[in-house]
Amino acid sequence: MDASNHIIFYDIASGPPVPSFNTQSLENAVNLNLIGSRFNIWIYIYQTSITYHNYVTSVRKKLGAETVQKDWDGSPLHTLPVIQALSTGAVTGVVGDTFDIALYLDKTYPKGPSLLPLSIIGLLSAFSTQVDAIFS
Repeated sequence: MDASNHIIFYDIASGPPVPSFNTQSLENAVNLNLIGSRFNIWIYIYQTSITYHNYVTSVRKKLGAETVQKDWDGSPLHTLPVIQALSTGAVTGVVGDTFDIALYLDKTYPKGPSLLPLSIIGLLSAFSTQVDAIFS
């Protein structure tokens, strides 16, 4: 991985001084830091873009990130986190939702131990789908 590969991590702001309150975002930030350590990169391989709650839908639509969850009326539920992968300035991938982000990072950066153990990905996928259904 070199400096031309970069990830923008979209997170939800909680208010001044704009820290995140989203535990899913924290999980993704840890995963991104682990990916950086796999490649012995002790500088940031990603930047965080803080988004206020009332702009989440417009940001996610602008990025073209597909939604997994549905709102109570069946419409798409636009949430963060989302990552946007860039390679030499071009967008190479937009992935939303924590489970999908971890799968994407494991597939794209396979060096070192995986974020999700291969032996339980099916179980984690079923669990993630069920949780999405409960909270949708």
